Amino acid sequence: MPKGQRITSAAVKAEIVSRGGVPVFSDYSGPRSLLSFVASYGHTHAMRRDALLRSSSPLLCPTCQKIRVKQVRGDWTPQRAIEEFAAHGVTLVNPLQWRGIHFPIEVLCREGCGQITSISHTQLRLSRTAGRCSDCIRKFRLRGPAHPLWNPILTPEHRLRTQRRPGEIKAWYRAVLKRADFTCALSGQVGGALSAHHLYNLARHPDLALDLDNGVCITRNLHHLFHKRYGRVHNTKEQFDEFAAQVRLALPSPYPCL
Repeated sequence: MPKGQRITSAAVKAEIVSRGGVPVFSDYSGPRSLLSFVASYGHTHAMRRDALLRSSSPLLCPTCQKIRVKQVRGDWTPQRAIEEFAAHGVTLVNPLQWRGIHFPIEVLCREGCGQITSISHTQLRLSRTAGRCSDCIRKFRLRGPAHPLWNPILTPEHRLRTQRRPGEIKAWYRAVLKRADFTCALSGQVGGALSAHHLYNLARHPDLALDLDNGVCITRNLHHLFHKRYGRVHNTKEQFDEFAAQVRLALPSPYPCL
C-alpha cells in the first residue's frame, strides 16, 4: 500500500484473500479495528491489521497452527517412536512409556552392553554421545594422543603423578593463599575472591606443580586477565613480572579488573 493512500475495506479484504483467508468482517474502520476471517484450516479468528501483516502466510489461527504442526510432524505414536529411535540405532525398553519428543524414555545402550539409560528424542538428535550409558560414554570420549589437548611433553611418570594430584593441588592452593596471608600480591586486596597462580604453568612444568615458591596469590579477576592475555600453555615468571608492572602502573588509580 503506497504511503499516504487511504486504506479501504476492499484492499484489506484483498490482503486476507491473498494470504489464504476468507474475510467475514463488514467494514474496516481503522488500524485498531478487529478483522474477522476464516483461517486456512476453517477456524474463525480475529486480529488487527498490523498483526495480520506480521503473521505467517498462509493465515493460521492458534488452533490452525496446532493442526498444521500435527500434519507436518505426524502423530507420535509408540510405534513411530520405536521406528525413530531405531533409525539412530537405539532400542526402547518400554514403548508405552512414550510421552513426547522432549521427555526422557528408557532405552538400551546403543553400544550393546545391555545397560539401560534414559534419553529424549531431542537429545538423541542433537547429542554426539546420546543413547550410550555412562560407562560407554567414557570409552567413547577422545583420549590419549587423539585428544585435541594432548600434551606430548609429559612423560608417563608425570601423567601418573597428575592423575593422583587433585587433592595435592587443593592443598597447595590453600598453602599459597595462607602463606600470602590471603592478600593479593598485586593489588593488596585482603580476602575476597583470590586465586593461587602458577608462575610456571602446570602442564609444561609438572615438577614445579607443588612448589610453594612457584605460586603467588592474586585476585581471581587478575588471574583471569593474566591468562586471557598470555594464554595457559607457556606461562613463565617473566610474563608475570611484566603483567605485575602493568598492574602496578595503573595504581593507585582504580584498576578495572581488581
